[in-house]
Amino acid sequence: MNTETQYIKRPGDRDAWLELRRPYVGQSEAGVVLGLSPFRSPCDLFLEKTGRVKREDTPTEAMLLGIELEGYAARRYMEKTGRTVRNYGYMVVRGHALADVDRLIVPDGEKVASHHEEIRAAGILECKTARDEWDGEVPLHYQVQAQGYCELLDLPFCDFSVVFKNSSTHRCPADVGWDFLRVERDRAIGARIMEKIEEFAACVAADTPPPVTGLADARALFPNARIDAPITATEDIVKAVDRLRAIAAQTKELEAEEDALKGTVAEFMGDADTLRLPEAEGGVKLATFKAPKPRRVTDWKAVASDLHPPAELVAAHTTETPSARRFVLCAQKGDAK
Repeated sequence: MNTETQYIKRPGDRDAWLELRRPYVGQSEAGVVLGLSPFRSPCDLFLEKTGRVKREDTPTEAMLLGIELEGYAARRYMEKTGRTVRNYGYMVVRGHALADVDRLIVPDGEKVASHHEEIRAAGILECKTARDEWDGEVPLHYQVQAQGYCELLDLPFCDFSVVFKNSSTHRCPADVGWDFLRVERDRAIGARIMEKIEEFAACVAADTPPPVTGLADARALFPNARIDAPITATEDIVKAVDRLRAIAAQTKELEAEEDALKGTVAEFMGDADTLRLPEAEGGVKLATFKAPKPRRVTDWKAVASDLHPPAELVAAHTTETPSARRFVLCAQKGDAK
C-alpha cells in the first residue's frame, strides 16, 4: 500500500470521476465507516466496495439542487467573511483515504490557494444543502468528513457554508436560510479516522464484512435462505433471542398503552380536527385528528379480467420479484416444537 500523499487530477467527465474514486474511501464516506452516518451503514458501503451492490449514480433532484446551490453557498461565504475561495482541481489520496474538497480558502493577503497540486490554502470550504437547520453544530458525520479533509490536506480548519431549505431563524420569503460553521482540526481524531479507513479497506480486500448494525444489514449480506438448513444456537445467541422476546413483550405493552391514550385524546376531541393548548399558554398545536384526502386506487387486475386477455399475454407481462427474508420469533424454550 502506498502511504505517500498522491494528487490525482480530477476528470471533467462524471463517470470517469466516479470510477477514479471507487477504489478509495472518500471522506464523505468516512462517517459511514465509523458507523456515524444517518443514511448508510458500514455494511452498505462494504457491499458497494466489493461489487455486490451497485449504488445508483444518477443524481436525484435533491443532489442536482445541491450542485446548483454550491456556487451560491460559496458566494454567500465570501460575502459574509470577506475571504476568497478557489476550486481545487485535484483529489488528494493517502493509502485508501481520499479527499475531494469543494473549495480552498485563499490566505489573507494572497491571491491563490494552490499552485497545480501544491496546496497553499488557509483552510477548506465545504458547501452543503440541508433540509433543516443545524442549531449551531455541524452534524457528527460531517465533522468526521472535515477532520479527514484537514488530515489529508494538512490544513487547520474546515468551514461549512450551509443553505437550509427550511429555516426559522434566518427567515426569508422562501423559508431558506444560510449559515457557516467551522470545524477546527484535531490531529488525534484525523489520525484515528485514517486508521479506521485502512481497517475497513482491509476488510474489503479480505472480503470480510463488518459487523451488522441491524436486520437490514443481515438481509443484504444473506439475501437467500437455504431450504431445510437449520443452525444450532450458541449460548450468546440464546441470550440474544431471550432479550429480543422481552423487548417484543415490552413493545406490545407500550403499543397497547399508546393506542389507549390516543383513544382518550381522540374521544375528548370528538369531531374537532385540532387540539391546542389554551391561548394563555401559547395556543400551541398538540395533536390533529383528521382524515387524509381520499385515495383513488384502480384495480387493474379486475380491469384486465373484464377485458378477457389471452393467458399468454398475461404470462408475457408477468414478472416475479424475490421477497426479502422475514425474521420471525418462534416458540420459547420448553414449549412444544
